[in-house]
Amino acid sequence: MGRPSHKPTPQTIETVETLALGGYTHVEIATAIGIDPNTLRKHYKAQLTRGKFHTTAKACSNLYRAIEKGDWQATKFWLQTRGGFVQQVGHNDGSERPIGVAIFPNMAASVEEWERMVEADSS
Repeated sequence: MGRPSHKPTPQTIETVETLALGGYTHVEIATAIGIDPNTLRKHYKAQLTRGKFHTTAKACSNLYRAIEKGDWQATKFWLQTRGGFVQQVGHNDGSERPIGVAIFPNMAASVEEWERMVEADSS
């Protein structure tokens, strides 16, 4: 005879949603409540989806607030992950100028080109 059918309880529902909010994988959550990952997905789809969505939305909200407060690291993260910007360190021309860091759109080939684009845009 096989295992008895799984029945969600208020406690397992809360546990699944809490672990999903924390970013745990389906395998980790299933292990925590003692079921197979497929059973987890079958019985707790809403909690798994809501947990991931809520965590992502909260992180985005926190990031946005940090950007509005002028947090440079938050701004840099946003520009690199969502704004299509890349970071270049150093110089491609072999010069001995001090090494600088610039963040600019992927389409720019160099710091100097980015500076020209900014100057042209300012005129």
